[in-house]
Amino acid sequence: MTEKHGTRRQRLATEFDKTPASGTSLCPFKGPDIAIVPMRYALDRSRYDANPSALKPLPREGRWASLPLLQSRQYTLRQLADGFVYVFDETAGTFHEYTYSAHDASLARIVWTQAHLGLDERNGAGEARPFLLYPRRHVLHIAYAPVQWTWRLCEHMRSHTGSRTVWMKRLDLASYCQTLNEPHTRPLRELARVVADIDAGSVHEDQRFDDTSLPSSEPPPTPEEPDTPSWVPLGADVHWLGSVPDKDSALLIALDDPLAVARDLAAQMAAEIAEYQVWETEHAHRITIAGYVTELCGADPGVEGDKLPEKAKGDLRLTHEYLRDAEAYLAKREADHTREEANQNRGSGYRTNGHRIADDQKAQLFNRYGKTPDDADVKEWLRRKNWRKEVDLKAARYYLLEQLPMQERLLQRIKDTRNDVERWLIHVGIEPMALFIDTLTPKTLMHLTGIFEEMQVIFAQDKETRKWLEDQEHQTTTLFGLHNYGFSPAIKAALNSEANRLLQGFGDLTSLATRAGEFNSAFNHPDFAHVPWVKALKDIPRKTLEAMVALGERATGQLMQGMLQTSLALLGSRSLHDTKTVSALLRHLLLNQTLAPKSKPLAIDPEIAAKLKNWKNQQRLLTQQLQDLKNRWHYTVNRQERHNLGQQIRAQTAQLRSHGVNMPLLLDYQGQHYIDRFRREIINLSWSSGQHLERWALQSREWAARQNLSGRFASIVVLINLINVIVVWNDVRKDGTINQKDLIKIGYNLGYTLNLWLGIYVAASWETIRNTPPTKIGDKTTSILNQSAAYWKKRGNFGWASTVTSFRTRLFLMGSAGAGAAALELAEIHDDINAAKNPRERNLMLVKGLGVFIMGGVVIAQQIAALASAKFAMGAAISVLGGRAALIALIGGVIYLTASTLINALKQDHISAWLRRCYWSYTEKNRFGKNFSDHIEEIRAFKEALLCPQILVKSQANYHTAHGELNASQALHTGAFIQVLFPANLRDQQIVIDIISGAKISPDWDECLRNTFIEDGQCLPLSKWGVLQAEPAVATPQKIEKNTPAIWQTWVPLPESATFLEFQIWYPTEVLMPSMSDMGYRFRIKLSNTGEISEDDSTVENWLIRNLKRPKNSFIMLRD
Repeated sequence: MTEKHGTRRQRLATEFDKTPASGTSLCPFKGPDIAIVPMRYALDRSRYDANPSALKPLPREGRWASLPLLQSRQYTLRQLADGFVYVFDETAGTFHEYTYSAHDASLARIVWTQAHLGLDERNGAGEARPFLLYPRRHVLHIAYAPVQWTWRLCEHMRSHTGSRTVWMKRLDLASYCQTLNEPHTRPLRELARVVADIDAGSVHEDQRFDDTSLPSSEPPPTPEEPDTPSWVPLGADVHWLGSVPDKDSALLIALDDPLAVARDLAAQMAAEIAEYQVWETEHAHRITIAGYVTELCGADPGVEGDKLPEKAKGDLRLTHEYLRDAEAYLAKREADHTREEANQNRGSGYRTNGHRIADDQKAQLFNRYGKTPDDADVKEWLRRKNWRKEVDLKAARYYLLEQLPMQERLLQRIKDTRNDVERWLIHVGIEPMALFIDTLTPKTLMHLTGIFEEMQVIFAQDKETRKWLEDQEHQTTTLFGLHNYGFSPAIKAALNSEANRLLQGFGDLTSLATRAGEFNSAFNHPDFAHVPWVKALKDIPRKTLEAMVALGERATGQLMQGMLQTSLALLGSRSLHDTKTVSALLRHLLLNQTLAPKSKPLAIDPEIAAKLKNWKNQQRLLTQQLQDLKNRWHYTVNRQERHNLGQQIRAQTAQLRSHGVNMPLLLDYQGQHYIDRFRREIINLSWSSGQHLERWALQSREWAARQNLSGRFASIVVLINLINVIVVWNDVRKDGTINQKDLIKIGYNLGYTLNLWLGIYVAASWETIRNTPPTKIGDKTTSILNQSAAYWKKRGNFGWASTVTSFRTRLFLMGSAGAGAAALELAEIHDDINAAKNPRERNLMLVKGLGVFIMGGVVIAQQIAALASAKFAMGAAISVLGGRAALIALIGGVIYLTASTLINALKQDHISAWLRRCYWSYTEKNRFGKNFSDHIEEIRAFKEALLCPQILVKSQANYHTAHGELNASQALHTGAFIQVLFPANLRDQQIVIDIISGAKISPDWDECLRNTFIEDGQCLPLSKWGVLQAEPAVATPQKIEKNTPAIWQTWVPLPESATFLEFQIWYPTEVLMPSMSDMGYRFRIKLSNTGEISEDDSTVENWLIRNLKRPKNSFIMLRD
């Protein structure tokens, strides 16, 4: 339990005066001594405090220190932490040292004896009490320090009036007794009112300041700090008021503790960075994807916001509010456009009420923002309507509207704290003596270095603060610019001068070889004390350097090495072409060699000039050879050489990359060559990161077009269904495997075919039965079906008996075949409904199932009619084989055909496919996963969608008239023009392409097709898109502007039976990282003499082309 809650005696002393009755008229300020309670300037509660609104700002009536104005915090007073208090009595000429314990706020004077003189560590404290006591007419100078002053610092402060005046707090007790308002002081009775961690009467534990570097609650030990970290318990004012001799004359004084304020700001920045990272973990990916979705599907803000209202520019919230309202208006315009098209189809052209609503919205939009979308924006909005069907644009926009301002607030908080850190550290200055730190002593240097190392680790997590730290290395305005150099400007200047001197020789490698001994001596001098730049230092900087070396030789050297490594990481983010950066790196190298003199000798290669010259010549030669190979590949007369040239280009590229790894090193460790070995490990790691293991092939599922069930049982329909069965079987064979779904597909197609085939025989029997007139048996007239086959046999009419048996059997088999086919297809549709990719597809599947159900009902009725009793047989047969049944079957067939057509029409481009899977998709089950790797894949897939090429195929065909048929011709394809449009990112890149035709003739044919595509192709500008010549193009080089898309055009021969082409395209990993399967882009394009364009057919599942590896030499290159 803390000892600052106030004892019973202290509480009584607070309530009652200690002055004896005989002295009641004596003025409190006439006594011999004045009690002084030291406190410190500190930061008030932060926004992360348990109760951030319970602030105790500095009272206006006080004469407080001139502290820099902060944006994120206010100043207050707090208790001192464990440390030391120093008092120089200017009147008596004495210098006193006190130890201070935050546990009980006790001050115990260390009485100096002859044995203490000259020592940096002194102890032997006497009686402890929570106040200082000095004569009321004396002038004092008081200071607080978290570490004990060295003897040199004590002597300096005792003998230097100027330093005392600037760095210690002056207190004129005689003046205070008259004014009660000396600088930095307040009467002790106001202790609970002005000190934030002291309460009136009793302590109220409320976890205040637990987010600071000196919390008020005891923090638990951590593995990094097994000892309990420093903390300052809360206190009650009675602890001090009841202890001082006279509470009316006693005062409190605010002392400086600038390092505690800096550490509190660092702790605040750590909390704000952590808060932003938590927010970022939860929302950043969603915001990124929402930004992509709104950019693709939403209102266009224009280039750099040129389509935004003037008052919305620069205002994030107003920008998204305008875009949200503009999208609502555009959605209304889209609804009106759809309604107009429907009216035109019905022959009605009247203006609907929706136009007036849209006009009203436009007027409201203009009145609020002063700008509305124009006709071009409306046209662009309508063009993207298919994309908006996949995602919830409104939800994405509202999410941005909600979260982007939050992101802006969080980043603004970090920015405010960053500015406060800069202001405070500039206020602190660059003199460590002002912090009462003597850098000549390893212990105190270690203390200061540790604090700045801790703060640097925090600040380096913020990009902008990291830039500020980097700038401090070059332009020192705070101690951060000196903390790598023992906080000594002289050491930094000496290292900078030496680095610049060495840097002058780095530009001339010829002279560098002759100066190798000089450089090696500078880097590896056996005794740092005799290094020329060290000998030139004055006494104090040289002793500071000795303290740094001592730290480097102790276990605490890990801290020094960590400090240097952190600084090198900061410098490594800057441009290496900057002379200042190279100079800073040399400074750190020299310092590191100084602090670690026992490391391996570092030496300059004396042959570096000759080696580098040879390396450059070889680099130029390899580069020129590679360029020559590329030019020959592009402009070769004999196109058949491209295959061999492609192999040479790949080999030359690999050789050039390998050569780059072997660049000579200027500096390396003698004998071991650690730098070269480390460099090779890093390069090998970076190379292997782009490689992927082979992936297994995914089972593909079929999507085949089915023929509808006609209402007429005719032979031509049966033949069409037989062809359909053959096509489906061939489709299945192409997959290379037959799964359960394939068997179902074959089953219901055979069932439908058998149903229609048996219908021909049923129709023949039915014609006989229907045209046979009823016969009179006795007094009753009966038809052939009203009696059983046994009945007609009994009467001797074996012909009618055979007809009845044959009809019933055929009708039952026809119905059974149809019912079985319908059941199998309904089962497949059920699976397809569960696997539907979006609600529209699911609804169309349901409609398709309804069509199958209706047709299945008709065939089931045929089964029932075949089994009906003789009494109802004729009526049942008329019902299931008559016009009404045919009409019902026709209706089912129309529903089935319409739904199948719409499903096949739901082909999506690559953007639509990505939108369907992104976070804001309507279909949640199709979305990317929620893991970090899934987020990476979602963004990669977005880039893949944006870089998707376009392919234009226009076939050439001869039309052949079949023998014996009139006006019937068949297209026999002879070849096709192909254009592939690539984004500008692919210029001068090796693009791997594979191509096959839909005709399964021979693998050699596809190999010929692939070679022709590469060998006869040429690179064209974007203006040639869609311009296809009547004959194969001649290779004539054409000018292509830099940084623009380019076209690869060629003509390929085709087998006559080809109906489509399939493409597989891979981009280089430098442009687009591949997916886990590394399947690249795949396209299937139907052959047409009018030209077919495909961006990507993501709905195809039964691909013929399914490379799991990238072909090594089948690539094209677009001219740079």
